[in-house]
Amino acid sequence: MNIAARLEAIRSRSDLWLIVVAFGVAGIALGMIVEIADSVREADRLVLVDHQIIRFATDHRTTWLTVVAKVATQVGMDSSSRPSCS
Repeated sequence: MNIAARLEAIRSRSDLWLIVVAFGVAGIALGMIVEIADSVREADRLVLVDHQIIRFATDHRTTWLTVVAKVATQVGMDSSSRPSCS
């Protein structure tokens, strides 16, 4: 077997592993989406915890941290999506 044939065999096996891993990641993501949708539909503990976290954050927010968050948001936005100042 020559070197080119060996390299082609290795590449085809790595492509197969890439496909298997991609399907595995997609399956995990789909499972997470289904679980979150089910929790929202049934108003399970996931949704209740979310409300508790939001309530805690709003009860303990500080002015300086709000300013930092707004600046970080503006820095992260590209120029086409920034609101105009007018």
